Amino acid sequence: DSRLFSKLYEGAKKMFTFGFEAKYLADSASDSSKVKRTLRHDNVIPLIARNGRHFRKSEEPKDKDYKKRWSIERIFARLKEMFGLARNRFVGIKKVTIHVFSCLIAYLIMYVM
Repeated sequence: DSRLFSKLYEGAKKMFTFGFEAKYLADSASDSSKVKRTLRHDNVIPLIARNGRHFRKSEEPKDKDYKKRWSIERIFARLKEMFGLARNRFVGIKKVTIHVFSCLIAYLIMYVM
């Protein structure tokens, strides 16, 4: 979402190096001029679905990579439904991180191996 974008994006910039023509794929919840301006400043291509507010038509970007976003959405849905990620009862970043990584490991064991 656009409200949490700055904090998450700054954290990602600290942890990762963005390559040439890096792309940011997001749904219409991230559709804001501030988000797009920040991404363009760092030479990241914003592939963000247009929100249909204020009588504008909603639409998805016409880039072939935008469709890859749905595979990630399916993984998160499975993590929430089958591996308990939606029922987080832990407090503190370390405990929540362990819970998320445990869900990811369970997913990998079940679907990849």
